[in-house]
Amino acid sequence: MPRHRSISPIPNAPHTSRQIGRQAWSDEEEQIWREAVVAVLRAHLLATVRADGRLAHRNGSLGAHLNAYIRKL
Repeated sequence: MPRHRSISPIPNAPHTSRQIGRQAWSDEEEQIWREAVVAVLRAHLLATVRADGRLAHRNGSLGAHLNAYIRKL
């Protein structure tokens, strides 16, 4: 199986992803990430599920289900 070459976002830039160690996320970064995820879920998930139509019979409880899901995050 042929190996795929990684593509650098900057032409002719050295690939440094393997040279830099991974850094753990700080508590502040985790909170920022969670807030962004919750904002996207609240803004788009219900509309997407309603547009899909397969859960139309659950329309009255979608918001409650979303809130319960977000509390688990």
